[in-house]
Amino acid sequence: MTSSTMTSPAPALGPGPALGPGPALATPALVPAPAPAPTTAGRDELYIIPWEADPGAEPGHDPRSAYVEHFWLGTLGPSTTWFLRYCAGELDGADGAAVELSEVAATLGIGHRGGANSPMSRAVTRACRFRAARPAGPGTLEVRRRLPTLNRRQLQRLPAAVQRRHEIFLMAANAAGGVDEQRRKARRLALGLIECGDGYDDAELQLGRWRFHPAMAAEAVRWAWQCHHGPPAAQPGAGAGAGLAKPEANSTRVRTPNPVPPLGISP
Repeated sequence: MTSSTMTSPAPALGPGPALGPGPALATPALVPAPAPAPTTAGRDELYIIPWEADPGAEPGHDPRSAYVEHFWLGTLGPSTTWFLRYCAGELDGADGAAVELSEVAATLGIGHRGGANSPMSRAVTRACRFRAARPAGPGTLEVRRRLPTLNRRQLQRLPAAVQRRHEIFLMAANAAGGVDEQRRKARRLALGLIECGDGYDDAELQLGRWRFHPAMAAEAVRWAWQCHHGPPAAQPGAGAGAGLAKPEANSTRVRTPNPVPPLGISP
């Protein structure tokens, strides 16, 4: 004989209080979402005005500068870089300028059929994406006169050789101090250029562009060339004090050099 356990039915539950939507889960934004680009579809005229930097911001780099060409180009792309250069020229000494996008596209050698996917429209959109420009009303675009120095995340996306050149650039920009400090920095910069593949004359010219004295630039490159390539083979009849030889362009021969100052400062 089997027995069964009797259970009383559970009391009916009345409707509970209405539950509102739960708190939204916060997801950290790695990059602030940029403002949407101005609609260029079906539009040929765009009015550009300067995007003035915030007070206390770094001076930045003119879009036509070597810095933007060497380091921003890989991030912005050629069309956007040249668009920003074009705008910089139009805004020189002006508070605003009306530009015809078809004319800009023809000047830059890209297409503009008025569609959102045209190369010209994509260049404008990309400028806004990287905060080099932003919409300022219907048909109006604010464009930066100067671009900031690349941040660490942007640098990490560039090739290693470009990252090294950027490091060299910053070293040169921060060069300061007395003669001995200038010489140390010139030598480090020269060594970095040669390790990146620059030729002897190219490295010396680049140091000159960075405003090092010609004599200091020449000494730094001779020192760096010896560090990287080793001392040159002695020439027949060359004295012990001949020093380093400057290699001739496209040749493995060396010329009889001038005496070199002592290499008493380490890099």
